[in-house]
Amino acid sequence: MSGRRGRALVPLSALCLALALPAAADAQSRRYPPPAEDADEDADAAPRSRFWERVVAPQAETYHLRLAAAHSLLATGDGAANAEKALAHARAAVALLPEHPRAHWLSAVAAERLGDWEACARDYVRVAELDPEFAPAYLPEGRLGDWALDLGLALCKARSGAYEAAISHLQRIAGRGDADAADAYLHLGSAYMALGRLHEAIDVLELAGRQARRDPMVDYALAAAYDRSEMPDQARHYLRRARARNASLALFDAHARFAPAEERLFQLGLSYAERDEHAAALLAFRRYLDQHDGPWQARGRAHATELAAALRRATAVSLSENDDGTRAAASAAVHAAQPALQRCVAPLPTLLFRVRVAILDRRHARNGVDIEVVDPEPQPPRSASEREARAQSVDDAVRCIERELLSLAPPALRPASGRVLELRFPLIAW
Repeated sequence: MSGRRGRALVPLSALCLALALPAAADAQSRRYPPPAEDADEDADAAPRSRFWERVVAPQAETYHLRLAAAHSLLATGDGAANAEKALAHARAAVALLPEHPRAHWLSAVAAERLGDWEACARDYVRVAELDPEFAPAYLPEGRLGDWALDLGLALCKARSGAYEAAISHLQRIAGRGDADAADAYLHLGSAYMALGRLHEAIDVLELAGRQARRDPMVDYALAAAYDRSEMPDQARHYLRRARARNASLALFDAHARFAPAEERLFQLGLSYAERDEHAAALLAFRRYLDQHDGPWQARGRAHATELAAALRRATAVSLSENDDGTRAAASAAVHAAQPALQRCVAPLPTLLFRVRVAILDRRHARNGVDIEVVDPEPQPPRSASEREARAQSVDDAVRCIERELLSLAPPALRPASGRVLELRFPLIAW
């Protein structure tokens, strides 16, 4: 045993043995001499640091388990339930080791997925404060590591209404000159548009179109910019080009490609209107007006007013039989029923009802009626009493529509014996 360790408290018997064997102790100390004064004291720094982190901060192991759980939940699905659980794990990790940026990053990603824009902006800002060059281990789909932090900050800032801050982060991405940063230009154009800076928006979106050729979402954004510039011919051109490139409106389910978030509804409204689906377009613009308080309220209201007027003039009815005379009779019958139907749906202007009426032959006095309710975009949580009242209002409207349509069968629409004529039409409050 060396002289340094001999200072520790030891049993008396061991002390006597050490005194009786000085030569052996001296030999032991010569075998294991003290380190030279110029030895590298940092050689064992990493293992020693890990050891003391476990001894002094036992929460580190729990921290890493929390991070792993959050990462796994975010990587395995886009559902709100997974995001909520991931957020809980990430915030628990932040509480354990608040100076580590990775927990703040996962918290930001989860909050962004849940639509809590202020929270995700706050968490991304904290990541940037702790490590401006942070390289995340987990990336949301469609983001590259080199500019993931700037893009996350930009999207959450834009969606919380801080457009100038969003623009500064998007300009940093654009300044890098990456060929695969087309989405950054798309978001930059949308941010300019949200501020009413249409010329800058169009310039940037045209650049995005050159970088991401054949991307219909850039065409939809350009259509919105030209529509707001009151240049309808150019807007129609880009709407038609977008549809030619991809006719599916499921493109608008990719919420992550829209900042501000409500811009998705404006562009969706334009898309439905270009297809003459007036009821669906009116619903989209009403939802947009519910969520948007910026410079384009008047433009959204103008579209909603024009669409409601078109619906008053005529209701688009599709038939199971392709006969012009029957089609005209069906449209006239549904249009004549509209005043009563409007009384049914007037309390629910942000709902769209898709109605199917099966008109049977003369042996049957009543029609078959089926009604699908298209619910609005997810709203902030409401109280149980509000949810119950809403559900009751919807049930009342459905029963009212059924009553009005059960006997809708003018003679011209009664099919031959043994046959069924099916009508389909959308219904929304004017």
